[in-house]
Amino acid sequence: MALGAIELIAEEQALLDTLKFDLDALDGHESFEANADRALALTKQLVARQGIPDHRRRYFVDPDYHLGGRGRSRLQIFERNGCRGDDILRHAHFLPYLHYFIYGPALPEVVLRAFEQAVRDCGMVTSSDVVPLGNFARKLTRDHGLSKHHASEEFFKLANELGVGMIAAASIHRSVMQLRK
Repeated sequence: MALGAIELIAEEQALLDTLKFDLDALDGHESFEANADRALALTKQLVARQGIPDHRRRYFVDPDYHLGGRGRSRLQIFERNGCRGDDILRHAHFLPYLHYFIYGPALPEVVLRAFEQAVRDCGMVTSSDVVPLGNFARKLTRDHGLSKHHASEEFFKLANELGVGMIAAASIHRSVMQLRK
């Protein structure tokens, strides 16, 4: 699987070029509403053409991809909180998911590439590779001064990007969470 940003068609790119993921960059309610409309339009276009990789989509809609979600997907959490349909896609808390759909895991490039190489060096990842991969992810987190909470989730995403499987991805997530500073 390829890491990084998905390919966008011209109309999607135009929406992305005007979309702000940092809400502090918005100036007032009208700016926020316009940004929410762009997020909705962009997400709907990506969904309509099936432009979001399946593992990224599942990160949002599948309870198995929500470690610690108590059997609920991220989508179900929105719905439980009274947000439904298009309102989810317009919600400020949806923006990090849209960012992930488009750009992939949010780790420094050097970390992404080092972990990708470690997975490739394993060939087909087996159960005997999981502990060393988790240890390596933890080391990368420490060496690059990353927050274990953020990094554990991003390594979980990255492991799924690289096709290591859910059980291995969850184990890597747990390994990073064991980091002591």
